[in-house]
Formats: sequence, structure tokens, C-alpha cells
Amino acid sequence: MQRLDRVKILFKDAVEKGVLLLCAAVAAIVIANSQWGDCYESFFTTHVSINAGSHSFALSVRNWVNEFLMVIFFLSVGMEIKRELVSGYLSNAKQRILPVVAAVSGVIFPVLIYTLFNGGDEVAKHGWAIPAATDIAFAIGMLALFGKGIPVSLRIFLTALAIIDDLIAICIIAIFYTETLNMEYILAVVFMGVFLYQYGKSRFYSVKVSLAIGLFMWWCVFSSGVHATISGVILGLLMPINHPVRGNNSPLISLEHYLYPITAYIILPLFAFANSGLKMGGVSADMLLHPVTLGVAVGLFLGKQLGVMLAIFMLKIFKVLVMPSNANIKQLYGISLLCGIGFTMSLFIGIMSFEDAPQLLNQAQLGVFVGSSVSALAGAVILKLARAKV
Repeated sequence: MQRLDRVKILFKDAVEKGVLLLCAAVAAIVIANSQWGDCYESFFTTHVSINAGSHSFALSVRNWVNEFLMVIFFLSVGMEIKRELVSGYLSNAKQRILPVVAAVSGVIFPVLIYTLFNGGDEVAKHGWAIPAATDIAFAIGMLALFGKGIPVSLRIFLTALAIIDDLIAICIIAIFYTETLNMEYILAVVFMGVFLYQYGKSRFYSVKVSLAIGLFMWWCVFSSGVHATISGVILGLLMPINHPVRGNNSPLISLEHYLYPITAYIILPLFAFANSGLKMGGVSADMLLHPVTLGVAVGLFLGKQLGVMLAIFMLKIFKVLVMPSNANIKQLYGISLLCGIGFTMSLFIGIMSFEDAPQLLNQAQLGVFVGSSVSALAGAVILKLARAKV
């Protein structure tokens, strides 16, 4: 009963978070296309530096959001992944099969579709991973808004699928969006990781000390050439969920609860506001039909639902499918459509893909908005039609 109460609170908050993200994105588009558009862009491209003696570290405001503040979001993702693997839905091997296979298949098909549209363009093909990720905040928010009558088991399934999807996206970022590596910094990160793992078992463990080490780890990861947000995931996975001294007072769960309102109500909306300033005045039929726009939009809308539903049918054929309790195929199809909402992670990967190609970044942003919007609307309609008394 306590678990169901937590799920209800999660979905109530997800609605607020999804709406807040949407408002931030819409505000960015409105401002970017108004008389304040130049001020908007000028502010986020302004460089802010930290000076310590003769040393200086500078990033643009937008990069401070993307490279530093988003680390806190990825720290939360890392802790959520660990919690689910240790004591949540993903801790059961049989229950793990469906969301894992559905998430993997739901990544493969959007990538194939994007590559089909852009495989011949040496620059555009770098965005192959943009439609691969599901935005957990928007997807769960839409389910909470339009999933009345949908069983709780399906809501937990979507959460698990989106978490695994995030993990895959994180691995993609670490492996494929890293150009050069500085092994000295990599070794420093490995050393800190080993230390944090052992420190997590110590009776002298302190979350504050872990976060201080994590801050230095962020700098080392940033300097190593790997995307800095990976440091957040590493720190999250190393955060102890159980502690020999603290007993039921879990360091991971305590920190997760503390960070939740910061990431949900500040960092993610700020990220959406900083990166959604697409200038709509130049949107034309040619832009909508551009291979990058089509690859992202069709990948999100068609690729996600194909991947998730094919995984379900294949598992059913091989008789290893463990259906979420009280759920039916129509409801699962509605869930597969919501998986096509790729807002936050898709924009994030788009920035890394086309950092030096602003025109293609605009095309990718447009594709994310179109694909995510169509997926959200279609998912809402199907879920409404599939309502069942359970």
C-alpha cells in the first residue's frame, strides 16, 4: 500500500513537472521569436568564468546549464537507476525482461529510421542518437494527465522502461559522443570511483564528502574529453542505498528526495528554456521535410512505437512475456506512443551532435518538437480510447 502511495505522489509531481517543462519550452520559443530574441541569445552565450589565482575556467551561460547543472539531473537519474535495480521494479528478473527488451528495441528502430534519412550525409548522420531517448518527465506527465483508468502496473512499467532508456542514452553519450580522451583524467576518475565505492561502506560515510569528491570528479570528467554529465551518473550509481551504520536512513534515498524539487522545478525547466529557442519565423515546408527533421520526428513517433510493440509481440511469441497486471494490448500501445516523447534527452543529444552546425541543430530541434508533440497527442487519444475498469 505504501508503494502505491509513492507511485501516486510520483505521478502527481510528474504532471506538474511536465507542465512546467512545456511552459519553459514555449516561453523560450516565444521570446526567441520576439523583439527580445537577440537578448535571449546574447544572455545564454555570455561567458561566465571562475578565477582562482592565475587559473581561469569559463563557460557560456548555456554551457553552465548543459555541462554543470544537468550533472545534478544525471546524478538523480543514476540514483534512480540504482534504486530500481536494487529494490524496485527492475530487481525482479522476470519483470525486468519486458522493459529491458522494449527499451533496447525502442532505441534501435528510431536509430535505423534516422539513419535511413541521413546515412548519406557525413555531418547529419552524427545526430543518429537524437530520437533514441524517451523524456521520462513528459511521458509520465502525459500518462498522469490522460491515463485515467490505466492500471498502476503500466505506470510502473513506463517508468522502468524510461529509466532503462535513459541508461542506454547515457552509454551512447559516453561511448559515441566522446572525441578525444585524456587518460590522466580518466585514471583520476577511476581512482575516485573506487574510493567512493569503498567509502560508501565506511562507518564514517558522509553524503557531503561524497558530493565534494563528485564536484572534483565532474571537473576531471569534463577535462578528460568525456561528456561531463557522465560524472553525475557515476556518482549516483556509487551512492550507497543501504548503510551499515545508518540503518533505514538510506543516503541514496535521502539525497534523491532532497534533489528532486531542485531538478524537477529548477534545473530541467531551465534546461528547456535555455535550449528551446527555435526561431519559428524561418520554419517552412522545406524545413519540415529536411532529412534531419524527418529523421528525428519519424524516428520518435514511428520508431519508438514500432520498437516497443515489436518487443512485446516477440516476447509473447517466445512465451517469456510477463504482462503488467490488469493491462491490455491497447493500453500498452498507448504507452509505446508516449515513449516517442523525446524532449529533454533528445535536445541534449542534439546539442552534442550539432554543436558546430547550428542550422542542423535547428532542424533537429524542430524534429524533436514535431515528433514529441505528435507522439504525445496520439498517446493521449489511444489511452483515452483504451480506458478500462480495473
